[in-house]
Amino acid sequence: MRQDMKKWLGFTMVASSVMACGHDDGKQVEAEPQPVDHAQVRLAVGESVSGAMDSVAEGLAVLSGSDLFHDYVWSMASGDCGGAAVPPEPVGGDGEIDEPLEPVECDSSDGERFEMDLSEERDEIRRVLEEYVFVEGNIEAESETEVTYLLRGEVVCAEEEDELARAECEADVDALELRLVASSWTAEQVRLEVQVGPERIEPVTLEFSPSSVEASAALGEVRRAALYMGEVRGDDLSVELPQEMSGELLASFSYGEGQAALSVEVLEDVAVAGDGFALQLARTPELFSVEADRAEDVFGVRLGLAASSLLASTGEVEECTEVSAGSLEVSCEVVEEGYSIGAEIAALAGELKLFAAEDRFSIQDLTLGQGPARVSVEGQEVATLNFNAAFADRSLNANVHKDGEDIAISMSPGLDLELMLALYRAQDVLGDVEEWMLDDVLTLVFDNDASPALRIGEAGVKVERGELTLRSEAAELEIGVSAGMCIGEVEPAEESAAHPFSAVGEVACQE
Repeated sequence: MRQDMKKWLGFTMVASSVMACGHDDGKQVEAEPQPVDHAQVRLAVGESVSGAMDSVAEGLAVLSGSDLFHDYVWSMASGDCGGAAVPPEPVGGDGEIDEPLEPVECDSSDGERFEMDLSEERDEIRRVLEEYVFVEGNIEAESETEVTYLLRGEVVCAEEEDELARAECEADVDALELRLVASSWTAEQVRLEVQVGPERIEPVTLEFSPSSVEASAALGEVRRAALYMGEVRGDDLSVELPQEMSGELLASFSYGEGQAALSVEVLEDVAVAGDGFALQLARTPELFSVEADRAEDVFGVRLGLAASSLLASTGEVEECTEVSAGSLEVSCEVVEEGYSIGAEIAALAGELKLFAAEDRFSIQDLTLGQGPARVSVEGQEVATLNFNAAFADRSLNANVHKDGEDIAISMSPGLDLELMLALYRAQDVLGDVEEWMLDDVLTLVFDNDASPALRIGEAGVKVERGELTLRSEAAELEIGVSAGMCIGEVEPAEESAAHPFSAVGEVACQE
């Protein structure tokens, strides 16, 4: 789990900038092509990739200095420990109050600290680029302002020791006709247009400079290139690939002087659809961004997702048994039919920042837009979530910081969640569903103060300012927790024992 998380954190900032899509041609309109040669291309790309990966490691080092990140993100992800509150076993009789919810203890000495070292990956990527890609043996054409590299099997596959495997590798590489057309439009910058096949399909364009890496493409061309590459290898990818891929994305990674930033932009509405699934993303100048400032010890993530929808299929569930004991033959039957599930949001935007030196997270302007998020099953709406609809801009600001052994959480203007559940509309395809989930409206409200606050620690989960209220319409339940009191487990009344809200209530905090 640790290694998976390291890879995600590292390559989110590097690989996304090299693999993502979209391009802003407008900024090059007035530029004139600059002289460029093989040596310049080789050096510019190698230095830019190395600088980017070093900056990623340096930027992520911000996280290693935060006990808050280690205790409540890194350690929880690795399964070592966590800060979640866990209810104790019930001990009370009818109506008797039990202990407050107790958080799981976890301190910064538990487990391995988060570290990011990409030096081996950096050196290996640069070696491959310099020994197998940007070499004289791959140069197909060269002019004063352009160098075209045609990747040749005899160069790319030179390390393959097995003669038969090397021959197959060379044939595959040569058949792809993969070209990199290098040009330069500003000082110390190199642009690479990736071209695939005899028709020179252009799925991706890359730009490298001493302080940035940028990647661009149109999704339709990405699909065309993938189909051709499959055809060369004897694979028909027309069924496996989405039937529709359209839209443009842009990814940019900039770095320098202890700072690094990755941003992804939707330049043109994205639509990806295939058998049983569909994804739509509206145009937005900032789908997401990640920034790190080593000098200030700040790590931030921003989301700017505009109106979006997703449709997917769960697929069938089969059970298989041996036809006879010891036989390799099996008989399978469908025990659960697949069904479609959809989700729609008006937006998902906000900013999360970690101030490592202060051991503090801040959340700014978190919102789901001006309407509810919706979930459907087989076209029937089964759930909606309204986020802070009671407040004018439907957004939330919050601070989370470590105070001794406690976690202190404050927010403004407050929290107002309303979850409508109507799973009865799809019960025939969902199968067994908890009765309370079939038809209910649940609300969680934290208000009655300009800045409501919680504290999670040895005393339990304590309301420090404001009032926390939980409601269930179907169960006719309302639980209020006042300032100075804790949220704890209580013995539920018999008539509402099946509802999860019935087992929590206001209790005295532990001394």
